[in-house]
Amino acid sequence: MTMEDEGSIRKEIEQLVVTNQDNLRICILSDVIDKEPMIESVLSIAKMIGTYDIDWQDFEFWFNRFSSGNWNLDQKTFSDLPIEVIENIVEKLDFGSKMRLREVSSGLRNIVDQVRPSIDQLYCGFYHKDSQNTLTLKIRQDPESDGYCKRFYDREDNFKIAFDGIKTLFSNPRLREVNEKLMEILNSLNHKIEIVHLEASLDGDLMIDLLKSVKSGTLEHIEFQGEYELIHIDRLAQLDQWKKAKTVYFRREIFDFFRCLHHFQHFEEVLVAVKSLSINDILLVKKLSIQNEKLKKFLIFYGSKPSVLEIGEALGKTTPKMSVSEELFAKSDKTDAILVVDGKKLHVNKAVLSCHSDYFDALFDSDTVINEDSIPEYPIQYADLNDFIALLSLVHHRNPILPTAKNAEILLEMADQFLLPSATRHVELFICSSPAIAQIKKLELADKYNLDILLNRAVLEYKRVKDVVAMRQFLKFSDKTKAAIFDRMIDLQSEKDKISVQMSKFIKNHPSAIEVWMFYQRGKEKDGLYERLCKIIGENGISEEEFKKQFDKMTMEDKESHRKEIKQLVVNNQANLRLCILSDVIDKKSIAESILNIARIFGTLDIDSQDFEFWFNRFSSGDWNLDQKTFSDLPLFIVSNITEKLNLPSRMRLRRVSRGLPNIVDQVKLSIDQLIYEIEQKGSQITLKIITHKFETPVESWGRCYYGEDELKIAFDGMKTLFSNPRLQLKSFHWKNHLSSEIDVQFLDIINSLNHKIEIVELSAKLNGGPMIDLLKAVKPGTLEVISFQGKFESKDIDLLAGLDQWKKAKSVCIFEPIPDFSRCLHHFRYFERVDMVVESISMNDNFFVKSLFCDKLKCVRIYTDNKPPKSEIVKALGLTKLRFKDIYFYRLYDFPGANEYLDVSITIFGIDFYGDNSL
Repeated sequence: MTMEDEGSIRKEIEQLVVTNQDNLRICILSDVIDKEPMIESVLSIAKMIGTYDIDWQDFEFWFNRFSSGNWNLDQKTFSDLPIEVIENIVEKLDFGSKMRLREVSSGLRNIVDQVRPSIDQLYCGFYHKDSQNTLTLKIRQDPESDGYCKRFYDREDNFKIAFDGIKTLFSNPRLREVNEKLMEILNSLNHKIEIVHLEASLDGDLMIDLLKSVKSGTLEHIEFQGEYELIHIDRLAQLDQWKKAKTVYFRREIFDFFRCLHHFQHFEEVLVAVKSLSINDILLVKKLSIQNEKLKKFLIFYGSKPSVLEIGEALGKTTPKMSVSEELFAKSDKTDAILVVDGKKLHVNKAVLSCHSDYFDALFDSDTVINEDSIPEYPIQYADLNDFIALLSLVHHRNPILPTAKNAEILLEMADQFLLPSATRHVELFICSSPAIAQIKKLELADKYNLDILLNRAVLEYKRVKDVVAMRQFLKFSDKTKAAIFDRMIDLQSEKDKISVQMSKFIKNHPSAIEVWMFYQRGKEKDGLYERLCKIIGENGISEEEFKKQFDKMTMEDKESHRKEIKQLVVNNQANLRLCILSDVIDKKSIAESILNIARIFGTLDIDSQDFEFWFNRFSSGDWNLDQKTFSDLPLFIVSNITEKLNLPSRMRLRRVSRGLPNIVDQVKLSIDQLIYEIEQKGSQITLKIITHKFETPVESWGRCYYGEDELKIAFDGMKTLFSNPRLQLKSFHWKNHLSSEIDVQFLDIINSLNHKIEIVELSAKLNGGPMIDLLKAVKPGTLEVISFQGKFESKDIDLLAGLDQWKKAKSVCIFEPIPDFSRCLHHFRYFERVDMVVESISMNDNFFVKSLFCDKLKCVRIYTDNKPPKSEIVKALGLTKLRFKDIYFYRLYDFPGANEYLDVSITIFGIDFYGDNSL
C-alpha cells in the first residue's frame, strides 16, 4: 500500500468508509486506546480519509462504547440477544408498555406473560356513579415512583375488558405483591397467587375463599375490612395462610372478640376494633403478650374502656415513662405553670412564654385556670401534642426539636395561632435551606404567613424568565408576593439583556461571524432566520433590513466561490465559528454532529478541536457569552475573592505581575493567622526564618530562610507589606531575635510607621522593656489576650506597661526573665486571669499579697523561683489545711464571710503555684 499513489488509495479508503461505516471501528478503538478526545478523533479520521460523510451517531455510539471498556467490535441486534436478556428488558418496562408489547407477536406475548409484572400494587374498586356502574382499576409499581396507571371502566362491555386484564395479571405465575383491595375471587387460576400485603373489603366466607387462593408462606400482612363473626375467625385460624402471616388488622368491630384471642398467639402485630374493653380483656392481652415473644404491638380500638387508673392498677404499672419530647417540659424549679394538651401536662415558665407570645401573656392573665390551689393549669385546645411540644421547644429550650419537611407547615400554622414570632423565624430559616420542600410550596408559605426572608430566597431560586411566567399558581398570590416575583422577572430579563449587550460587543469585534453563520444556515428557510439570530446575539446585533440585505446578497452569489471565502474566514479566525457552535447547542446537537456538520458545510477540517470543544461545553453549560474573558476583564470583587484564596507565596508573586495587583493583594484578607520571625547566627551568616501558618488547616504552612544582610532587607520589605494590610488578623505572633538590638529597631520602625493598630490575640516577643512597650502600643486594645515577655524588665517597666489598655484588657501574662524587686509591682497583675513569672526570690509577705489578689478575677498565679521560705513555714503562715494530693492544700477564704470558695496552693521544687477554686 505504501508504494501506491496516496491520492488513489485515499479515494478507495473513502469509498470503503462511505459504503460501510463499520470499517471505522478499529480506527475509533485505536483513538480510544490512545486517549484522544472524541472531537479530536472524529476530526483526525475525517481529515485522514478525506470525507465528511461520517455517521456521527454511529461514531458517538462506538466511541462511548469503547471508552466504557467494552472493546467488542460486533453490534448486537434484538434478535441476537439471549432469551434471558430479552426477559430482563421486558421486565424493566412499565405496565402500559408491556400490554402494548403483547400485541406485537405471539412470541413476545408469551415472554410478557411469564416475566415478573412491573407492578406491586393493584386496586380494584366497583361502585355506582351517576346512574352507572363504574369499575376503577389502579396499578402502581411503587408508592414513591411515577409508575402509576389508573383507568375507569363504565360500561358492561368495558367490564369484560377490565376483568380480562385482571385475569392476565393473576395468570402470571411470577406476580409477587398486591397491595390495596381485591373485589372478586379468581377461582379460575391453576396456581396460587403470591401476595405479601393483602387488604380486602370482603365479608367472612368470601374472604376465607380469597385467602385460600394465596400461596402459603408469601402472605405477611392481612387487613380485613369486612364483617366477621367468631365462627369466621375459627375457620381463618385453620388456614396455613393465617398461621404463617406476621400482622393482622380487623378494621370493623368484632363482637365478643376476646373469646377467640387464642387464635392470635403467633402474630407480631395485631390491630382489632371492639365495642367495649374490660379489665379482663386487657389481662388476656397481657397474658398473650407474655406467652408470645414475637408479639411487638397489639392495638385495640374501643367504644368504651375502664379508666387509666383502673388499667394501671390491673396491669401493676406505675406512671408510664415520659417520651423524650415530654421530658423537655418536665417539672423543675424554673417552671411555674402547666399547659394541658390532650390530657398531658407540660410544665412551662410563664415569663419565658409571655415574653415570646402575646397569646400566652393573655392566657396567663386570664381566669381559665384548672387548678388554682397549687401550680396553675391552663388547657390548650385544638392542638396536637407532638406538634405543640415541637413548637414550644423552639422558644422554651436551648436544644429544641428541629423542624422537618413534614411538620414545617404545621409548625408555621401553630406559631401563627399561638402568636410565636420567634418560632416562626426558626421554621422560616429551616424552610429556606430545605431541599425537600418544593419551590412553589416555599412561595405559598411565604405568601400565606408573610415571611420576607423566605419570599426573597424562594424567588431567587428561579433562574429563567419563562419558568416564572409559566407558574399559574402566581395568580392567587398577594400583591406583595406578585411584586417580588415581578422584580425577579425584571432582574432575569436585565441579565438576559446584559448578555445581549455583551454579544453585540462580540459582533462589533467579529463582524464576519454573522456572515459565517448565515452561510451555515443557508440551506434553511429564510423565514424565521432573523428571529433565530436575534435569539443568539440580541436585537441590537444587526437590524432586520441589514440582515435581509446580506442574506439576499449571499444567496445570489455562487455557492462554491462563496464557500471558499467563508472557509478562509474560519481558518483565519476560529472565533467566527462561535455563532454556529452556539446555534447547534441551542438545537441540542451532539458535539460530534456539530463539528461534522460545520466541517462539511464550510469544506474544511482545519478546525481547532480544543477551541471548538471549549466553546461547545461553555455554551452547553448555559453561558452564552461569546467573548472570552481575561483576568483583567474580571470585576474587582472577583479578583479580590480569587486573591483571598491564594496562599502567602502566591500572593507575593502576584504583587509583581502588574501595578494594580499590589493594591488588591495588600487590601484583601490574608490567608494566615500565625506568624513567626526568628533571627539567629548560623556559621558566619545571619539567618532570618519566617514561618506562616493557618490554624484551621494545619497543612497550609509556609516557611523561608533569608541569609545575609541583602536578603534581610528583602525580608523586612515583605514584613512591611504584611503588616501594612489593615485586614491582617493574627491569632499568634512570635518575634525571636537572638542577635543585636539593631534588628529590633528595624522591626519597631516598621511597626511604628503603620497607620493602623495590629490585631493580635497571642503575642510573644524577645524584647526588653522599652521596645516591648512600643510593640504593645502598636497592638489593637481588646484583641490581645495572651502576652509572653521573653526579654529583661525592671519594675519601672511594669509600671509603664500597667498604664496601657493592651495590658489591662489582656487575660494572661507570662514573664520569662526575673524581675528585680518584683514585690513592688505585684499589684499590677490583678487585671489578669492567669500569671506566670520567674522571680529571684519570694518572701512570706509576697505570698500573703498573692493570696489577697484572688479577691479579683485572678484564677492562677505560678511563681518560679529557687529562693522561697521553707514549705512548713508557708503552710503554717497561710493556714493551709486538707492535704488533697501531695503538696496541695486547701483553706477557706475568710476575707469573704459566708463564701464557699477555696484556694489551691502547690509548693514544688520549682516554686509555688496558686489556683482559684474553678481554675483546675
